[in-house]
Amino acid sequence: MSIYQSYTAEVLAELIKESNEKAFEIIFIRFKDVLQAQAYKKLGNKDDAQDAVQSLFVKLWEKRQALPKTNNFSGYLHQMLRNIILNMLLHKKMNESHLVSFQHVVDFFGDDADQQLRLSELQHTIQAEIEQLPKKMKTVFLLSRQGYLSHKEIAQKFAISESTVKNHIKAALKKIRGRIKSTFLMSICGLLLVISHSLLNL
Repeated sequence: MSIYQSYTAEVLAELIKESNEKAFEIIFIRFKDVLQAQAYKKLGNKDDAQDAVQSLFVKLWEKRQALPKTNNFSGYLHQMLRNIILNMLLHKKMNESHLVSFQHVVDFFGDDADQQLRLSELQHTIQAEIEQLPKKMKTVFLLSRQGYLSHKEIAQKFAISESTVKNHIKAALKKIRGRIKSTFLMSICGLLLVISHSLLNL
């Protein structure tokens, strides 16, 4: 057994600050699964959960020399993940699957009736736009965002490549965002204001 495996997360964090790759590897192995489970619980999509955790560790390494000294490095990682998830929810707020994520945001920050109304209006508009998507694009999009299938699972189902699946989803999101961006700009700004005000309470 490597001596690094006996080190606490806090000691490993200090080694990571010194660009110790082995310490980084141990932290990755030690926390990857629990972080991915947390991300999946909030995002409801395996690919998104994996992306969130990957983003966390990329940022951790890129900013390793600026890591703060902490007595709870596990808590620091979980806070990093919460911030990444929040950013993902905001950037993906224009698609159907993340209407669920919008509800998560409301659950996080309170039961404001006006925000609930705006979210409801946004949901109806998004659903209408989804119905206007080309048939294949719509099917792939819904399997990913409502059926929670991974890109690989969808690709196997239709005998297409994963890159084709990603392209369908990306194109669908672009169409939806483009249509409702201006209509709901004020609603989005209001939501962002609530989120920004409450960020530290996550």
